[in-house]
Formats: sequence, C-alpha cells, structure tokens
Amino acid sequence: MICDVLNREMSFRKGGEVGPALGAARLAQLAIETGKSLSDICPVPALEQLHKPNSNNHQIYSKRLSKFRALFKAVSSHY
Repeated sequence: MICDVLNREMSFRKGGEVGPALGAARLAQLAIETGKSLSDICPVPALEQLHKPNSNNHQIYSKRLSKFRALFKAVSSHY
C-alpha cells in the first residue's frame, strides 16, 4: 500500500530491523577507522523483497492523499 500511495519501489534488505543502531555504529566506525573504505564498513545487505507500486491503485490513492494532507495540516496547526 505504501508503494502504491507514494508511487515508489520499496526494497527490504536483510538486517533492516536493526538499521538505526547499526547505522550509528557504522558512522562511528567510519570516523575511527580512516584506513577502511565505505564499502568495507557499510556493505549493501542482501535484498529480501522488492515491492513495486500498482499504477491503478496509485491513481485512487493520490486523490485521497491530497485530502489527507489538507486534513492533517488543518488538524496539526492546533497542536
């Protein structure tokens, strides 16, 4: 559904559930280990799933998305 709403592919990679913590650790490692390359410290994980958008669903959701954004803007200004 997210792919259809945004009309973008989504890829799910192995180990993605630990992304933020692992990303922070790798940034620290990049800062400390200056002799290693980016690809050594940050290898691209294996692809588990690739989801592609459905253009028919996107047509339907795009109308609803503009309404949602307008409603969200109206409600969020009260907080």
